[in-house]
Amino acid sequence: MEALITYLEMDGYAVYIWPSYGIVALVLIGLAVWSVAGLRATKRQLDLLQPAVEARRRARHAASTGDGEKIAEESSQ
Repeated sequence: MEALITYLEMDGYAVYIWPSYGIVALVLIGLAVWSVAGLRATKRQLDLLQPAVEARRRARHAASTGDGEKIAEESSQ
C-alpha cells in the first residue's frame, strides 16, 4: 500500500503531474466530442444536398439520352 501512495505522490511532483493529466484528458474528450458533432453536422448537410445531386444527375442523363422533355414534364407535375 505504501508503494501505491509513493507512486501517486510522484516524488513530490503530483501537484503538477495529476492536474496536467486531467487537462490532457479533458482536451482529448473535448476533441472527440467536437469531431463527432462536426461529423453529424456534415452528414446532415450531405443528406440535405443529396436529393439535388440526384436530380442533377437524372437531368444530365436525360439530356444526354434525349429524354429531357420527359423529365421536365415529370418535374413540373
